[in-house]
Amino acid sequence: MDGTGPRHDLLSILDGDQREVTTRPTEIHVGLEISIPLNAPPKSCIQSCAQYITLIMHQFLADWRNLLWLVGLAGGAILVALVSHAIIYAIGKRIANRREGKFYQLLVTRQERPTRLLLPLLALMGIIPWLPLSQVILSRLNHLVVLLLIASIAWLLVAMLDMLQDYIEHRQTLALSDSLTARRIRTQVQVLRHIAVVVIVVITVAIMVMTFPSARHVGESGEARFDDQAAG
Repeated sequence: MDGTGPRHDLLSILDGDQREVTTRPTEIHVGLEISIPLNAPPKSCIQSCAQYITLIMHQFLADWRNLLWLVGLAGGAILVALVSHAIIYAIGKRIANRREGKFYQLLVTRQERPTRLLLPLLALMGIIPWLPLSQVILSRLNHLVVLLLIASIAWLLVAMLDMLQDYIEHRQTLALSDSLTARRIRTQVQVLRHIAVVVIVVITVAIMVMTFPSARHVGESGEARFDDQAAG
């Protein structure tokens, strides 16, 4: 057995310990690209800490400015949309009251609530690219607005069906003296309205699901598998 083996191992261990000691950090990193040397005088440490606090305050104020810009831009767009909606429907109601017949009055009454949601969503879609947010948050926010927009359009279509149902029932009540015939027509209109609402809901849910990338990938893979089976 070589006598130098244990001594060589001991030197290796000591050498390893020395390398470990020399690789110890000589600076303290406090964040934001600021480091304080361990052997720095107290005055230098105080200056570095003051610089760090100043940078934090600047970042905090910048975040507050971004937050105020975000709230102001989104709130202003929604406010403008709601004020525009109120003005448009105030004018629409005056025009509908001056016209003869029930159609325009029912149209304004039934479409008022869905469009009160639709117009602010359209305004938000217009200002989303200008919001001071990260690209990931902007993408998710835009997706949420798109989903709400699809739902509001479906609500608008259902409101249109309600308006048509009310108008037909009103016309039939005035035209028919036989209450039994008017009741039968009203029942048929209600059945057709229910079927149309179910179709609108199913199509709306399908469109909303297809806005998710995972659902689109599933649909594309299923279509490709079907094409392969048909070709085989």
